[in-house]
Amino acid sequence: MAISVRQEILIPASGNGVGETRVQHYLEYDGLTRREVRAFISQDDTSDYTEYRDSPDNGRTWGEWKREKRTTKEPLGDRDELAEEQYPIDRNVWNPIHRHYLTLHYQTIYVGGYEAAHREYWSVGGQGPVYHAILEIRDESASSRRQPVTYEPGAAFDRETYRETDYLSTNFGLGTGLCILKNGDIIFGLWTPVDVCCRMAGLDPLEISPSASRQPNGLLVCRGSWNHERREYDFAFSRPVILDDRQSSRGISEPVFAELEGGRILAVLRASNQRFENWGSRISPCAPCYKFFCLSDDGGKTFSPPMPWHFDTREVIYSPATYSLFWKNRKNGKLYWFGNITDPTKTHGNYPRFPLCMVEVDEIWGYAKKDTLTVIDTRREGEPEDIQLSNFSLLEDRETGNFELILSKFGQYPERAVWDCDTWRYVISL
Repeated sequence: MAISVRQEILIPASGNGVGETRVQHYLEYDGLTRREVRAFISQDDTSDYTEYRDSPDNGRTWGEWKREKRTTKEPLGDRDELAEEQYPIDRNVWNPIHRHYLTLHYQTIYVGGYEAAHREYWSVGGQGPVYHAILEIRDESASSRRQPVTYEPGAAFDRETYRETDYLSTNFGLGTGLCILKNGDIIFGLWTPVDVCCRMAGLDPLEISPSASRQPNGLLVCRGSWNHERREYDFAFSRPVILDDRQSSRGISEPVFAELEGGRILAVLRASNQRFENWGSRISPCAPCYKFFCLSDDGGKTFSPPMPWHFDTREVIYSPATYSLFWKNRKNGKLYWFGNITDPTKTHGNYPRFPLCMVEVDEIWGYAKKDTLTVIDTRREGEPEDIQLSNFSLLEDRETGNFELILSKFGQYPERAVWDCDTWRYVISL
């Protein structure tokens, strides 16, 4: 398999402590009109504000930037903050069977404000950020509706009463990994606190994570079937997928899904081997860190126990706690995974976040094919060890079939803020 990678700096570092990420997607299911969204970042795991612009000719020329939101975080109640964002792969996804676009949002309520919520999360027993998933459905006429993703009884969100009801304590889950199945159903994951998943599975959370059962996450896999009468999806949820804190100190997060031949569903999961003493983590200080995987042969109702993901050579895929994604290329029909594959002796917690790789995935058993492994980029001479080659978006060019990957190299300049970095563009020719 001949793969070539062309690289260029798309946006030089700002020098003012603010970083910029870029995401592109097509606005029409069969056209060449692209939308590019840029987010400005000065805090971890959130953006300050976003803008967008459109290209009518597949990225050759662009219109003017327009503000998507005045600010990403906005005041809520007396002291809280509200934000709503999406992962790149969950934005404007076309369902060809039911002919509508889907965007999977995660709404975040920062209880006490952004800074206070994050302090609480890293302590034991604190509330931390509260996540709820919302599925936006937009038809070809641009009419849209928002469907909350609920797996248990609970109050609906109301700006005036959200603290007076059980909204903050029910249907907690950050939704990611939206995947359209061949029959038009959808699959995505909700990373949900371990204690919630244990309750649903009939397990004792004190056996899974004795000290901090709210901080680590389990996984609920949501399958949605389109209800033509109600014009929304009927949701069904899998039996929870759980790792205890001897396997992953932070449980499961950022799942990605692919439908293999015969309908088998593959999930690849982010985990962590970092010890958190204040959480009472039981993971060994010498534990390895890798991407886990699990499989479903019943349409997403149950999944196999998670195991280390591996190559066809039986070598384990060591990887830090970082984002990844699947993409099936239209040009050659092959399924690829993009993410960090790292030195097993150095992989600890969220690092190292290089190199950034792609690899073809077998569509019967779900393993990665070692001889297709391609390094897209890696740490360069003079760059720090904690550079992050993990914050990226992907697009497949509809004219060429090439992948276009945009990566913000957080942590590139040690004397600057983490987010103050260059943003690179990679054209991957198959």
